[in-house]
Amino acid sequence: MRAIASFSWLQLLLAAATATAASPSLAPATSITFQIGVPSHLQDQDKKESAAVALLSTIPGWTRATLESGDGRQYVSAPITAGGKLVFANVTAGSYLGEVHCATHVFSPLRVDVEEEGTDAASSLLVTRITETYRGNDWGNQGEVLQRVLPVKGASTSGPTFLVAPLVLHTKSYYTERSSFNVFGLLKNPMILMAIVAMVMMFGMPYLMDQMDPEMRAEFEERQKSNPMNSILGGGGGGRAAPPGSNFDMAAYLAGSGKSDKKQGGGSGAARK
Repeated sequence: MRAIASFSWLQLLLAAATATAASPSLAPATSITFQIGVPSHLQDQDKKESAAVALLSTIPGWTRATLESGDGRQYVSAPITAGGKLVFANVTAGSYLGEVHCATHVFSPLRVDVEEEGTDAASSLLVTRITETYRGNDWGNQGEVLQRVLPVKGASTSGPTFLVAPLVLHTKSYYTERSSFNVFGLLKNPMILMAIVAMVMMFGMPYLMDQMDPEMRAEFEERQKSNPMNSILGGGGGGRAAPPGSNFDMAAYLAGSGKSDKKQGGGSGAARK
């Protein structure tokens, strides 16, 4: 009897587990489709269609999209189709962060709100609203509402489709071109500019001196003699006493000619004595 009772309980548990696994979820769910396309500001229809074809040709096949909620729920889209569609299946009510992960283009993050409308559980409908959002801002700071794509006649759609466009149409650039040598780029260096100005002054000043009036040239030379900088750099002038050490020749001292001159001078003096 105990064996028969335990066997019946085991059958009841297996039947309950099978019914739970086979029964669908009580929470209503919907499917959401991201249609990758060009931005809506391209008004020219011919240009828009050609840009859409060029854009979809550069989207890699491993592009995916995700929906993440604050309570840990996550949905991963199906593989991208040839028409640039990313489909989420069985999305329940809630607020999600939608992102498109692409290796060639940059997409802005999206806020996906799936709300349940209707008082009766049997007649309740799920309404989807997608708006642009921004990283680092408050979750309630919503941007522009995404454009909804109308279904094509004859196409079977189980959920709404929204147009998701990249920020820019050109692809990402992972490499930087190596800069080449540019002669004109040297002119942007301030040290090169100062050297050029100094060379112009050095070679152009004698020419300017030759073109000057004799009286003006004599006056200029007289002012140069009375310049206090000449006494510091060149040993003085204009009847002023030279500062100590102004006649010191550093190059001759480093070359050792000063000692030899003194020795030669001392030897000649001794010989003269």
